[in-house]
Amino acid sequence: MHQSQYFDINTAFIVPGNVDLLTGNIVFGGDVIVYGDVMDNMIIESLGNIYISGSVFNSTLTATGSIAVKGNVIGSSLYSGYFGMLYNRLYNSSKQLIDIFEKVAESVKLLINEISKKKMQVRYGQSLLLIIESKYMQVWDVVKELLGVISSIQSYNKDSLQHLKDYLELFVLPTKIVEVMTAPRMEDFVRVLREAFMRVALSQESQVQININQGQNSTIKSNGDILIRREGVIQCDLYSAGNIIFFLDNSVCRGSKLEAGDTISAMYVGGITGVGTSLKATKKILVKKMFEGRVIIDRYSMDIFEPVEDKTFDRNSFKQQP
Repeated sequence: MHQSQYFDINTAFIVPGNVDLLTGNIVFGGDVIVYGDVMDNMIIESLGNIYISGSVFNSTLTATGSIAVKGNVIGSSLYSGYFGMLYNRLYNSSKQLIDIFEKVAESVKLLINEISKKKMQVRYGQSLLLIIESKYMQVWDVVKELLGVISSIQSYNKDSLQHLKDYLELFVLPTKIVEVMTAPRMEDFVRVLREAFMRVALSQESQVQININQGQNSTIKSNGDILIRREGVIQCDLYSAGNIIFFLDNSVCRGSKLEAGDTISAMYVGGITGVGTSLKATKKILVKKMFEGRVIIDRYSMDIFEPVEDKTFDRNSFKQQP
């Protein structure tokens, strides 16, 4: 895959070397280009595309656009397009807080109404804190998670999401909630959360790809095609809403589970891994040689126990089986 196909180098965030503990996790509102490796236990989240010139080790990459890894993908998770949105922490944390605070706001309203019936008064912030501490203690963890994500984004764009950060910091200090939170401010807080949530949702792209050379013990999900350019995959889970295509004549697919919304085109499938290989597609599956495994087309399935060569599986071939 040529870098120029997806990336505008003038607007991308560029890492000249490795992504590791020194660089920290990367959360960026555009394309990310890494000219080294992504080392163990790192996270890259992009509201755009990701290009890695090296390999990815035991890490997570999410992009609302495409992902390309020139080296190997080992023990990692790659999510692009729609899946990149779903696994994005800004998206998930803001969604969780929206859901929680909508329920909290309703409970606070009911509590204040009940108290007022008794001719008593209570501050909105006190009621809010009481409801959170009695029913929604998970708020604190989600707030801290979201603050961490925003801090990572602000290391590249300090003004980004500042309004949301200001609100979240109120919930780190419960006394501040009592002092300053009102019903209108709570409504505004939820509005700001929705804006952050929609920012990620609207950035997902439909025409995406994940390009890798080889993968091992990894999960790869794309709402576009997954393209394996060289050695193949071993003990991987691949899901594509489009096609999964192996390019090299001798590339392998062993001990893996593949699912495609359209077609799978593979070379050497199965072999000695101790784990079965499963290929599932909506339209057809093409293999150069399959040693063993299971093929599934739509609702039809077939177990392969003896090697088959240059075989195409589709609905018709299943219907012709005795």
